[in-house]
Formats: sequence, structure tokens, C-alpha cells
Amino acid sequence: MRTTHQPRLPFLNPVSNQPRQSSRLRFIRHTLLAGGVSLALLIAGTNANAASQTWGANAGTAWYTATNWAGGAFPGTQGDAPGTLNNDVATWANGAGTATSYGINMGTAKLNLGAIVADSTRTIATGVGDSSATAGNLRLYGATVNSVANVIIRNNSTGTITLQARQTGDMTVILSNQTDNIINIDSSGFVYLGAVITGSGKLTLGGAGSGALILSNVDTYTGDTTVS
Repeated sequence: MRTTHQPRLPFLNPVSNQPRQSSRLRFIRHTLLAGGVSLALLIAGTNANAASQTWGANAGTAWYTATNWAGGAFPGTQGDAPGTLNNDVATWANGAGTATSYGINMGTAKLNLGAIVADSTRTIATGVGDSSATAGNLRLYGATVNSVANVIIRNNSTGTITLQARQTGDMTVILSNQTDNIINIDSSGFVYLGAVITGSGKLTLGGAGSGALILSNVDTYTGDTTVS
């Protein structure tokens, strides 16, 4: 059984009061002062056919285009109401074309999703962001992935998974699982969270891989941060 612990923490995120955990959860902070302003940079509707899906082997990049997914329907539920629970898993494998950036059209609808996964066959990067000019939210509710409950991201690949702060529009990621929001890194690939992370759930880093989790924005989630 995996246990969580609170390691020694040299400093806290001044905005979210989130602690630095270990070398696998790396916060790189720069402070820019201009006119007394401090900027902290931290580096490291409804879809009736919603179901867990794997990206298909084509040249498309649009999340809401059903034919881009091997099962003929996009994963997740459209809408922006808190509590719109969804446990669908979006998976990328090595046969999923050569694109490395995929767009959620937030101008069409915001998205509720269980988890994002890059499997062990994936060797290139996987980036997800807002492809519209309208800012929007990606709510992650967690799913059971590789027999682990409450997982929001699993990287079992050698490429990096990125949740982009800005592809065309700004995307915010909301931690929507009140039990836990687990990011499992089980290979050498990194997870790079460029988007602002918000919500009241806790964030847990787990997995047996050598990759790191990097938080690169001024995050505002209020739950605990744990390395397991």
C-alpha cells in the first residue's frame, strides 16, 4: 500500500501556500520587481457519446472532433458547472499520429474529464490547451488508471505531458476530486503544468518513474501537496 508523507519543505508558494516537496516536484522561482509589483514564476453542454477514448491515428488536433478519436467520440462532458462529474480517460499511444499539441475549443464548451494518460508506447510529447480565443476551464475529476483511483494524469511515456497555459486562449485546470488528485509518473517523461491550477482538492505526485512534475504558473489551489 502506498503511503503519503510530508517531506521537509524549504519554502512555500506565496500565492497558494503550497510547499515545495522534493527534486521530483521542482519549483523554480524568479521574482521580477517593477514599480513594487512582484511576479512569481514557478517552473517545473453534454457529450452523449462520452466514454474513455484513445486518440486515433490521423493528422487532426481538435479534441471535439469525434473522428479524431479511435472510438468515434470525444472523451469528457461539455459544460462548466461544478459537480459535473466525469471519469472518462483520454489516452495517447504511439500510433496517435505525429502531432504533439491538441486543442480543446473552449469557445464551443468547457470540458469536464476524468484523466489524461500517455501510455508506455508513446515516445513524443503530448500537449493539451485551449484552441479558441475564449478562456476556459478544464475540470479534472480523476479516474481509476492502472488500478489506482483518483488519478488525473498518468505519464507512462518517455515524452512530456503538458497542460498549456495558453495555446490560443488561456486554460485553467480545476482540481475537482475532493478525495485526491493524483499525478502518476511511471517512466522518464515529465508532466509540465503550465496552466494555472486551482480548486480545493489536494494534489499528490506518485508513480515509480524518473520523470518530474513541474508547476510553472502562479497556482491558486488550496489543498495539500503530497509526494508519495
